[in-house]
Amino acid sequence: MKKVIYCVYIICEKEQEYTTKKHKCKTLYIGETTDFQKRMSIYSKEDRSRPLISSSNEFLRKLNQYLWRIDKPLLSSVPFNKLNIRTLAFPNLKDDAYRKEVEGYLITRLNPPLNRAKKEGKFELNYKKFKKLETIVTYEEYKEDCRDTFREWYFDRTDLNWDSEKIHSSKLGRMVYRNSWEGERTVERNLDKKYDTWFQDINKLYLKYDLWRTDYDKWLEDLRYR
Repeated sequence: MKKVIYCVYIICEKEQEYTTKKHKCKTLYIGETTDFQKRMSIYSKEDRSRPLISSSNEFLRKLNQYLWRIDKPLLSSVPFNKLNIRTLAFPNLKDDAYRKEVEGYLITRLNPPLNRAKKEGKFELNYKKFKKLETIVTYEEYKEDCRDTFREWYFDRTDLNWDSEKIHSSKLGRMVYRNSWEGERTVERNLDKKYDTWFQDINKLYLKYDLWRTDYDKWLEDLRYR
């Protein structure tokens, strides 16, 4: 069998056991890799040292987390006998950015339940068009923009009484002068706490990097602050 290196792979069920009609082609998961055989070898390994839901086997962990959410029995190994695995392998997939673009395109089309990221965004399948549209923006730049966007909203709030002379410091358990060093630190601590909730829980922005990267206006429009 020819060794597959750079590829995007699609894992589907043979029979519809865990997927539903909204998961097209009974697709469970879509991934990309620079060494398909090695990736499948890793997925074949069992990990008895951890609870099934936090296994070091990435695919098994994602599968069990999904099974737990839909109230199905957890698995101790990947049920390869129940799965079909297809690969897309062509020369342009050696381009790391394009390989991830194709992965995202397929995720948005097939809606696999085990993929949480890349479910939103505009992905280009045509390589020439992709190279024309490609912008090099990193996840670190994304997080920086998220924080800047939140800070702008936070400091525009009118309900936080910015003109008050003092602010309560939960760390010290008392009021401190807003313009003092500890007052400034209190403001930053309050902001950090609110930001973490806004980023992680309210908007789940760790899943929306590709939406921000490919459709910024929709990303901005979808943001919730309360």
